[in-house]
Amino acid sequence: GEYWKDNASESVRGKVPFYSPRTPGHVVFRLFWEDNPLYTLATGPAILVRVTEQDFDNSIRFILSNFKGKKSNPTSLSSLHSLATILETQLARPNDSAARATWGCIQEARKVLEA
Repeated sequence: GEYWKDNASESVRGKVPFYSPRTPGHVVFRLFWEDNPLYTLATGPAILVRVTEQDFDNSIRFILSNFKGKKSNPTSLSSLHSLATILETQLARPNDSAARATWGCIQEARKVLEA
């Protein structure tokens, strides 16, 4: 990104690329140098991302695919949190496809918890 020093506020300002999360849950923005991400330069406040009914199908399928990744999947805990958050979504028109994917997530979550 591009950045510059703001002498009036004695701070650094800039523009950085941002990609929105694909699953619900808490997101904390973290700013770091692209070539050295080990050191965090700044963080933002936690933001809670929720899924609307319109995005429910795609989101629940994405969570299911994360669960079904490698058995030692480091994103399993994140997937558990995403599942808990997406289950709070109120659906006016539930469908069989979403129900099957949701049941699949619940089955995969059980495997993670039993491991």
